[in-house]
Formats: sequence, C-alpha cells, structure tokens
Amino acid sequence: MPIPSVSLSVKNASVKEWLNRLPLLICAFGILVRSVQYLSNRSIWLDEARLLLNIVERSYLDLLRPLDHNQAAPPGFLLVERLNLELFGNNEYALRLFPFICGILSIFVFYQLAKQLLPKSTFLIALVLFNCMPRLVYFSSEAKQYSSDLFVALLLTWLLYHWRDRVLTLKQQLLLGAAGVVAISFSHPAVFTLGGMEAALFLMAGKQRWQRLKNRMPAYVMWLAAFAALYFLMVQSTLEANEELVDSWGRRYPTSILDVGWLINNVATKYCGYFYSFLGASTLIDIIVTLVFLVGCVAFYRRDRRNFFILAAPVGLTLIAAYLQKYPFQERLILFLTPFFVMMTAIGIQTFFTQIRPFFFRIVAIVLASILLVSPVVQAATRIAKPQKIEEVRSITEYMMNHYQVGDGIYVYRRCFRQFIYYANRASFPAENYKLGNATLPRHAEATPADLANFKKDIAPFDGKARTWVLVCRANKNKGTIEQQFDQLGKRIDEFKPSGATAYLYDLR
Repeated sequence: MPIPSVSLSVKNASVKEWLNRLPLLICAFGILVRSVQYLSNRSIWLDEARLLLNIVERSYLDLLRPLDHNQAAPPGFLLVERLNLELFGNNEYALRLFPFICGILSIFVFYQLAKQLLPKSTFLIALVLFNCMPRLVYFSSEAKQYSSDLFVALLLTWLLYHWRDRVLTLKQQLLLGAAGVVAISFSHPAVFTLGGMEAALFLMAGKQRWQRLKNRMPAYVMWLAAFAALYFLMVQSTLEANEELVDSWGRRYPTSILDVGWLINNVATKYCGYFYSFLGASTLIDIIVTLVFLVGCVAFYRRDRRNFFILAAPVGLTLIAAYLQKYPFQERLILFLTPFFVMMTAIGIQTFFTQIRPFFFRIVAIVLASILLVSPVVQAATRIAKPQKIEEVRSITEYMMNHYQVGDGIYVYRRCFRQFIYYANRASFPAENYKLGNATLPRHAEATPADLANFKKDIAPFDGKARTWVLVCRANKNKGTIEQQFDQLGKRIDEFKPSGATAYLYDLR
C-alpha cells in the first residue's frame, strides 16, 4: 500500500510548489496589466498636457522656475522627463517612461516590504490589491509625478524600516542622508515619509532616543537642508506665481482644527474610497471600505503596535499638514500613502474572512471581503482587454489634419485647448488656423442664461464661415448644449467621436 502514500506526497509537494510561486505570479500579472496600459499609448489628456507643455517648451534650467498652466512638480521628476524627451523624442512613450518604470519597480519594493511585515495569507491579499488596484495601474502610465511619489515612498519606507534599530556608521549616516536628499528632489511628499517614520521611531526608542537622534543627526541635517533649499528656491515661488493652484488647494483644507467632519469625509472618501471608486461613487462603498480598513488598523495594532505606528506615521503627518493648510489630503496627491492603506485593508479583509463568528454576520463579512478582493482583479483583467482611455485628442487632431481644407476655421473648446496645443505644436499645425475658446459651460450642471450668452459671444466670429471644425471635450452635461448652439448657426456635415472627445465639421454659411 505505499503507492497511494507516495502519490499523495507528490501531489502535496506540487501544491506547495505552486503556492510558493503564487506571489511571483501575482506580481507578473501586475507587471502585465501595467505594461498593457502603457503600451496602449492613449492620448495625452488635460492633466498631463498642463505639465508637458512646460517640459516640451522649456530648457532644463527654465524647468526650475515656477511652471505655467497651474502646475507644480519636483525638480528631479521634471529633469528626468526633459531628458527622456531629448533621448527618445516628443511622444507619449518617452514622456510616460519614467512613471512606468517607477510603477514596475514599486511592485518589487512592496513585495519585499509586505513580505516582511505581514503573515503569509495576508501578504497574498495585499499583493493582489497592490498589483490590481486600478488607480495604481493607471498612474503607472500617467505623465505626472504620482507614480514616482509612490515608488519613492516605498523605497524610503523599506530603507528606514530596514535600518530602524541599527546604529549607523558614518558611511551609513551619509548614505541615509543622500537617499533622503534624492528622495526630496524627486517627490514633494517624501518629507512626510521621512519625517513621519523617523519621528515615530524616535518617540518609541525609550531611553535610547537621544542616542538615536545623535547617531542620525548628520542625515537629518542633510534632509533639512535639501527641504529648505527646495522650499525657498522652488516651492515658495511656485505658490506665489500660481494663485489658481493655491486657490484650488485652499478649497480642500479643513476649516479649523475642530473640523472633525472634514477628517471623517476625507478618510472615508478621499483616502479609502478613492482606491475603490471604480465600484461607483457610492456612500455605501465608502463605508464598507473604510470599515474594512479600520478593522485592519485595529487588528494590526493589536498584533504589532510598534510597526503599526511606524507605518501609520506618514499618514498622520500628512493629515497634520492638511490641517495646517500646507498639503491637500486628497486623491492622487496622497497616492504615496497607498502602502499603508493596502496593508491595513488586506488585514481587514483577512479578519472578515476568519475572525467574525456569528453565522449570519460571518456570511455577510465573507461576501463583502470577497467583493473588495475580487473586484480589483476583475477590473485589472478588464484593462488587459480594454486599456483605459480618457480624451483621445490626438486622434481628433490627426483626423482634422487629414480632412482639413485651406480656409477652414477651427474652434477649440476651452477645456480642450491645452491638449490640442500640445498635439498641434507637435504636428506643426499653424496657430493662425485655430481659435482657442474663452468661454466654458458647467460640467455637471445646466448652463445658465449668462453661461449661454458668454458662449454665443465666444463662437460669434465663426458665424457665416463656410467650413468650421469644432473640438469639444470635458463638456459632460452640456455637450449637447454646445452641439445645439452650433446646429443653430449652420449644418453639421461631419463628426468624429473617439473616446472622451468629439470633432464636428460645420458649414456655417
């Protein structure tokens, strides 16, 4: 009877080998999804165009001055983007290459960090979430600094945690200091990771805290010098020169230190809910995700109080900065805090799977946890078949150039003009052939009579023109209103509708 025993042993060994490979398979899937999204080569959209117009039009030195188009970005990121532009040309692949590389490398750093901090079953859940969450996939192919913010935060977290109890040699002190300097030059929120984690480690060092402070003082001095230089040479002038940026941030801050409603809302919707917004803008989803996240926080705190405070400290410091009205605690600006959110959510999901006892509540908990775990995987798989697109202005510009006739007029709706300028300049499209609109209509509300009057005034110069192209995007609820206004002026003779944008051709005689 030994044969069945041998067969069962071989089968168990095969299952164990497969389970050992599972983390690498999850990472491979994450790399695949990010690669497909990057290689889909979607059109530059508004948020990217605002920044890229600076990178394309400026020299290396000029990029260190306040940016145009209501933009701010760390100098290291800007210089790398400019270098890629010169090395590989003015194209989407070149300008998204650095964020893409950071997105791929983030997978491997998170793998090491989570493996060190989490039990194996929870580690697998965290790995699935990190590799599949649509926000993380998307920003790996966005020509903005958010993917590199995340990578820098992960790298700093791994380094500071790895050296948390080490007495540093002078060489290590200088290395730690240099790592912080480079991080600050590449990521504005790197200061929250550096300051938060080191503050937590200092407070928990007990009798050794002052010795620890002395041992790391050279690194701290280097960090402070780098931050002061960045702030006084770039950040301060950027804030002074970009009133629109400051105003937009100002609307996102709490009104006072007692504004508890802001804290609850931003943790629930702008932090937890943000990563699951692909399930729909729903208060119920926000509540479920926040509940699972908080359960994970409590469970991790009970299991490993010291590591909980080390990982949570950057979140706490970022919240303090928001209450001081120095840094918004919202959406992509806090993407660098993803590691803490993912780990706590993974622990919360694991807790829902295993710890809730009453039968009915256990069934409900398992269903909810399964939705939060499976949904990102389904969404990621969907992105392989259909990569995300936003505003295909490139396709429209190419279509217009292929069908353009001498004497055609071109009207570009205001919310499209930066994207259009980027592609028009790239294709050497003559500036005298188009008019950039000044009027906008509300995106999510009906246009008022005053809005319509301004828009009619904006398009009046085209009345009576034989052929006029109209480029529209980001009009949302009032897209039909724009169509209606031009339909009243003349006859629509052609239209082209790729994803997120539309081109019309009118005869307005």
